[in-house]
Amino acid sequence: MSRRRFFASARSGQQAWIRGPEVHHLRSVLRVAPGQQYELAVDGDVFLATVDAVDGQAIRFALGEPVPARERTISIRLCPSIFKFDRFEWLLEKATELGVTEIQPLITRRTEAHLAAAAIKRTERWRKLLLQAAQQSRQAAAPALLDPQTWKQFLAAQPEQNTGRVRLFLSEFSGAPLLRDVVSPVEANQWELIAGPEGGWTEDEAAAASQAGLLPVSLGPHILRAETAGIAALAALNCLLS
Repeated sequence: MSRRRFFASARSGQQAWIRGPEVHHLRSVLRVAPGQQYELAVDGDVFLATVDAVDGQAIRFALGEPVPARERTISIRLCPSIFKFDRFEWLLEKATELGVTEIQPLITRRTEAHLAAAAIKRTERWRKLLLQAAQQSRQAAAPALLDPQTWKQFLAAQPEQNTGRVRLFLSEFSGAPLLRDVVSPVEANQWELIAGPEGGWTEDEAAAASQAGLLPVSLGPHILRAETAGIAALAALNCLLS
C-alpha cells in the first residue's frame, strides 16, 4: 500500500514541519505519532519522512531519502470563467487531480455579479482545496492559484508573460477547429486553456480573443456545462501531449 502524502509548511535543512489546521486532523484522526513514516512534499520535491515530534501546534519530520517522481515536462494553465461556486470548486479539484500547474480565474461578461464580488474572498479557501486535492492525487506540488482577473485585464497581460505559450480558447461558435486538430502538430511545453462561463462567451468576447491571438478550439458538437468543458479539455490535452 502506498504511504500517505502530506505537504510541509516549512523546512530547515533535513527537518520539515506541518503547521496550521491540518495538525489537529493528523493528530486526532490519523493518530500520527513519532516513528511513523510518510511521504512529505517540500518545495516541489518529495521525501520519505519520519515523524520526529508531535504537539498541538506542529508536527516535525526528519527528511530521509527522496521519493522518485515522474518528471512532468509540460505546464498547463487553466483559465476558467467563474460560475456557481459549488461546481466551480469541483472543477478546481478535478483540474488539480489532472495535473494542471496554474489556475487563473476569470470574470467575464456572463459571470454573475455577486459571484465576481465574492470571488476574491474565496481564494484562500480555494488554495486549501487545491492543496488537499494535490495531496490526495499524490502530486509534488499544488497548482498556483492567481487572483481573479476581468476579461479585459487578462487580455491586456504583457506579451512576455505568454512567450512560448500556446493559448487555446474553448469556443462554442461554429467554425472552430477540433482541439485534437490544433494540438497534434504543435510542439510546445507551455499551454493555456481558457474556458467560458455558464451561458457561453459573448460575440464581443470571442472577437477580442481572436484579436489577442488566442486559438479558438472546439470539443465537438455538444453543448457542455462550464465545468464539463474545462475538465474535458484538460483531460484531452493531457492525452494528446502524453
